[in-house]
Amino acid sequence: LKQAQVGIACCEEEESDPDDDALAASHEPSFHEKRVQIAMDSGAGKNVTPPELIEGYAVQPSYGSRHNKHFVAANGGKILNLGEATLNFNDGAGSKLRSNFQVAEVSRMLYSVSQICDTECEVHFNKSEGTVIKDNKIIARFPRKGGLYVMETTLKAPAAHQKGSAKATDQDFIRPVK
Repeated sequence: LKQAQVGIACCEEEESDPDDDALAASHEPSFHEKRVQIAMDSGAGKNVTPPELIEGYAVQPSYGSRHNKHFVAANGGKILNLGEATLNFNDGAGSKLRSNFQVAEVSRMLYSVSQICDTECEVHFNKSEGTVIKDNKIIARFPRKGGLYVMETTLKAPAAHQKGSAKATDQDFIRPVK
C-alpha cells in the first residue's frame, strides 16, 4: 500500500489555500493551536474528546446530549455526553484533517475504530503502528506508544479548512481534504 497525502476528515474536498490558517486565526483571536495526541480505540463507539482540549470550538448539541445519553467508562461508570464539535487538524506532513467528535469528560482524545470502519475504511494493527486504509491507500498512521496507538497532530482554529465545507457528520468520517 502506498501512503496517500490525505487525512481523516468529515467534509467535502476543498482546494488548498496557503492563507487558510492565517485567515482562520484572524477570525478566532482567542484560539491557540496546539499539538494533541489522539489514541485509536477499538472499544470506543464514537470519537470523543475532553472539553478542555477544544476551548475556542463551539460545542453543539448532539443526538446523545439532547437525549440524555452517556458513555460507559472502563470502570462501568457513566460519562455524560456534552455535545459534539467538528475539529480541524494538520498532521505536519501536508494533510488537513476534519472529524466530528463527541465531547465528554474523558482523559484523552479517542478515534473510534468502529466509527472509522463504518465509513468503508479498514484499520490494521501490527506491533509498531495502526493504519487507516481507504481505497488501498494509507490515510492515517497511529504509531504505537506503549500499549496505545497514538497519532500526534496539530489542532487548528475552528474556521480552518472551512471554505465551502459543510458540518462534519458521523456518517462521513474519512474523506480526503486537500
